[in-house]
Amino acid sequence: MNSCDSLPPPGEVGPGPLTHSLTHCYHCILHMRVVCVCQTPLTFSSSVHSGVLCLLEHDEEYVFTLPCAYARSILTVPWVELGGKVSISCVKSGYSATVTFHTKPFYGGKVHRVTAEVKHNPTNTIVCKAQGEWNGTLEFTYSSGETKVIDTTKLPVTRKKLRPEERQGWTESRSTTHLQLSLYENVSTG
Repeated sequence: MNSCDSLPPPGEVGPGPLTHSLTHCYHCILHMRVVCVCQTPLTFSSSVHSGVLCLLEHDEEYVFTLPCAYARSILTVPWVELGGKVSISCVKSGYSATVTFHTKPFYGGKVHRVTAEVKHNPTNTIVCKAQGEWNGTLEFTYSSGETKVIDTTKLPVTRKKLRPEERQGWTESRSTTHLQLSLYENVSTG
């Protein structure tokens, strides 16, 4: 049993603005568990506290955090910005990464900027650095001096697969439609 299988049953997560998610791959090659923490309503942001991604065919567990999502310009043309420091680590492989999502300064600056660094912990060497825009062009520089550029806008889009609600178990997204409808009803009546 890995740490991705250790979620409590629904309704037993505990008090407070906290939720959890458990995801299984369509072909059961990976499991993912995340815990979401809601921040105060005045900040117009939410974040994921921690997560574990289990790659079953490699017997690896990656512990990670995700950036905060900030709602910007809510009175004019709203847009979402990611911000904060993210960490990813795997004990078995010995690699860890830090990714920083830079928020746009009040005056000037660019939006969606990101910098990253991948480190091999046993040798304490940096194997790769990255910089650019998370929704645009990213430049990777390796310790060998080689550089690669990836344009994320040209990557293929993979469609999500979701089984019919009546065939889903308690760990699946069976209430997604009900949640969306409830949110829509609250927004339209609020």
